[in-house]
Amino acid sequence: MIKYMQIWVTKQDVGSTFGGEIVLTNSGRSPAFDLRVSNAGIQTSPMMLDVDRWASTNRKNLLRAKATPLAVMAPTDPYVIPYEEININKDTADQINSRKLWVYIFGDVRYFDSFGQKHFTQFCGVYDPKRVVVNFCPTHIHADRDK
Repeated sequence: MIKYMQIWVTKQDVGSTFGGEIVLTNSGRSPAFDLRVSNAGIQTSPMMLDVDRWASTNRKNLLRAKATPLAVMAPTDPYVIPYEEININKDTADQINSRKLWVYIFGDVRYFDSFGQKHFTQFCGVYDPKRVVVNFCPTHIHADRDK
């Protein structure tokens, strides 16, 4: 379901911006119905997070996803979920880029398949500024759980 996750931090003379996006793909052979994204956000932390524990107790996300429900998602169709882009100061950008501040992107996806079966997927990625990629988190990655 998760095709890729992306986070960016742009450094400029005047200031920096920070944002991200998730791209979902229907990897099945039939449409996904009533697809909804919830509890989605980007969070910074000065240490590695146990995202399962953090996401269940803390909803103060730095950035929120701008996801609207989809009635139908055809097989192989991409669905881009953008996150708000904000301005950050140079110190915050430097902390992110030097790994003194960890950045997580996460959320939940719920949908029904053609047979009316409910599916639930959680996703989480952590930004690696050295390689400029988002790696999957060790926790908060679950597919097809009932919830």
